Amino acid sequence: VSSGGHSCVQRRRIETTTGGGVWMEPTTTTPSAEDRFVPFIGLALEDHGGMGADILNFRKGQHVAIFSENKQAGTYQGQCGPDTGKFPSYFVKRVDYIDKVGFLTKRGAMWKSWKTRWWQLSQSHKILEYRATPSVAPLGAINLAQVIEVRMLEPTEIPPDAPKSFTSTSLGFFQITLPERTYYIYGEKEDSLAWVAAINAAMRPSTPLTTSGRRPTNPRSQS
Repeated sequence: VSSGGHSCVQRRRIETTTGGGVWMEPTTTTPSAEDRFVPFIGLALEDHGGMGADILNFRKGQHVAIFSENKQAGTYQGQCGPDTGKFPSYFVKRVDYIDKVGFLTKRGAMWKSWKTRWWQLSQSHKILEYRATPSVAPLGAINLAQVIEVRMLEPTEIPPDAPKSFTSTSLGFFQITLPERTYYIYGEKEDSLAWVAAINAAMRPSTPLTTSGRRPTNPRSQS
């Protein structure tokens, strides 16, 4: 997200399952690839606290999800646990082993309900975790060594119980196929494409792909 002024801005609220949601910083309606801020996880170097409602408090050593940056003010907008707010950027450093983060919505395994989760991809650890909100314990994790296939879905392949308020033109649906389960996930189309590319990149070279671009159906499990 660029910190300069724009003539057309909007705020986007992402609902979470803990009540309420996350307000994203104003962004241009058509940001360029150069201006688009890529969220990341930061490690708090010192305690930070303040009195304002828009100030984020956290303790040294906690992970903080960073959503946007105001370069002129030298601040980040982020979330720690259920709380969101701003803070000086020098209070955190990037966590290098977490390669990609962000909110995506997935379908549940048993009840088939669609819930927004916070996802974290670690290429070095070969793991994809999802949480209710940033900086809380994972609700689940996908071992990338066991993934058979990750791909975008065609409109005709989107599950019929997907939210009706969205269209396939504005959202990107993709699936992660494992031997015991298939995850159905969606986000903004550009984000979904980036996630599919990042997950596929993280899967290499732990298990060779077959000539069809799929993983073997009986991959070796990590110890």
